[in-house]
Amino acid sequence: MADTSVKLATYNLVLTGTSSCLSIIGGILIIVTFLTVKKIRGYFTRKLLVYLTIADLFTAIGNLSAVIRYAYAHDGEETVSENCTAHAPTKYEDFCIAQSFLTTFSNLSSFLWTAVIAIHLWSSVIIRTRQTEVYYLHALYHVICWIIPLIIVVILLNKEYLGEDFCFGTGVWCGIKSDLAPHEIEKWMYIADVGWQIACYLTACFLYIHLKFYLRLHNRSRQLASVMHTLRNEDENFVFVWMVIYLLKLWGLTRFFITTYANNDVLRSQSMKTFLEFLLVMQSYGASGQAFWNFILFCVMDQPVRRHMTNWLKLRGSDEEITRLL
Repeated sequence: MADTSVKLATYNLVLTGTSSCLSIIGGILIIVTFLTVKKIRGYFTRKLLVYLTIADLFTAIGNLSAVIRYAYAHDGEETVSENCTAHAPTKYEDFCIAQSFLTTFSNLSSFLWTAVIAIHLWSSVIIRTRQTEVYYLHALYHVICWIIPLIIVVILLNKEYLGEDFCFGTGVWCGIKSDLAPHEIEKWMYIADVGWQIACYLTACFLYIHLKFYLRLHNRSRQLASVMHTLRNEDENFVFVWMVIYLLKLWGLTRFFITTYANNDVLRSQSMKTFLEFLLVMQSYGASGQAFWNFILFCVMDQPVRRHMTNWLKLRGSDEEITRLL
């Protein structure tokens, strides 16, 4: 892995903090609407969305706490070390480790839940089966999507590999320590993040594209509810989930491959440093943005949920107007 240097400016903190706050609000609204809108509560896809949202909420909360820690520990601006193996002790190191534990766990969990949703929706439409909803598989999903990530991060914690990270990602958040041997960092980045991320992209992309073509070719109405009564027509919005993740996470993934496999001469060029700074800006927003954009897909673009939220806002407005007049 080659050396690189990127300056973390105030706008990186602002972007990460804003994205995290939007996702926290969006994630809470996804859960609240699931609990309050009776029309969607009984659908299995919506339950899976709630589990995905919980994982994304952990990521947003972790990254927001990272912004606060970074602002105190680095006075709002810091230059990433050109030598990725040089690890300077920072303030609030234990907090950094705890945040790294949480976000590494939640990111991995989010990728797994996304893949589970894709498999469930594909099986429901293409195979016309409800076996993916049975109790023992439902329990298995929780084991895979919560326990496996937990085991991985516990191993990382036990190895003391979690902490300040100035190379992979180089955002305000902590991750795998930058003072490890390069081959160890690369290996564990694949085990704890990149490998699962790529597998999630490929799985969800293939299944959703196949699903979309199937609806076009074999179902005249192209409505999910006409294919499987356990699905809602609005569940077709899940087709866009993999694209949302890809567009949000692409920047960090690109940074990883560039800083890992590009040679020193390329990385030290001014054009590459400028490109890495651009990627960092995009990553600063994208790292925490999934819950917010899922809120757009499954609340704002979901007619029954949108109607419920609109009616609630109208009632709130009416109550406030009555109170003002009194």
